[in-house]
Amino acid sequence: MVGEMSDVTAGILERALSGVPGVRSAIAAAHVAAWASTDPETLELCRARIATLLGSEETAEYPIDTDLVAAIPSWPTSPRFTDAQRACLAFTEQFVIDVASLDDSTVAAVVESLGTEGFVNFVNALLVVEQRQRMRLAWLQLLEKPRSEQGAGDQAGGSTAAAFSGPGGRRGESDDHAADGGRSSVPGPCRRSEPVGGDRVRRVPDGARAVGPLRYALGMMHVEVMALDSLDLATVEMVRLRAAGHHDCRT
Repeated sequence: MVGEMSDVTAGILERALSGVPGVRSAIAAAHVAAWASTDPETLELCRARIATLLGSEETAEYPIDTDLVAAIPSWPTSPRFTDAQRACLAFTEQFVIDVASLDDSTVAAVVESLGTEGFVNFVNALLVVEQRQRMRLAWLQLLEKPRSEQGAGDQAGGSTAAAFSGPGGRRGESDDHAADGGRSSVPGPCRRSEPVGGDRVRRVPDGARAVGPLRYALGMMHVEVMALDSLDLATVEMVRLRAAGHHDCRT
């Protein structure tokens, strides 16, 4: 099944989110929807490039020619890649390294290759794939270190699942938020260019959204995650604002 989580990552998610099945299901649904919303071969190439950049060891999500995978490091010049694939790989590298540094030409190349709707779907699918790899790496490093490498505080913390707690209320969110797409529009730096005369130029039209299933899945993932109550609201908001500032999301 295209988009089915690799056994390694699925096992990590199962352990980490065993106490919050709603979050686990929402993440899995978003992952499946992401692979159904854009060209899977291109997304697999981008997933493999993300894995290399992050040092993540994941199995392939979609079967592609092994020679093509081996050629990924030379994607800018290799004739094995289509113009669309090269545009998406260039976008992926900037997206992973520093999304706020995305320039107009990199975005325009993807829009030209995929169209506006295709661009929106690709960016949201890429967000899901990258986020999943970062979650896997974070959980392995911070929550599943061998006991011999853990300090006293780590060992006292118990299982990975103890780092998460179930919903204690929706924090003002509702299913309407999910149905409307939640946070599934194009991330801020991807839809706005650098200021010209004090105003940002739109790279894609206002209101551009991902396709229905992916939009709904991302919205539900946001709802479920925001329902977690291990951290107080003030801390959550400070972290959110810090991330928004770093990524220039202006939320």
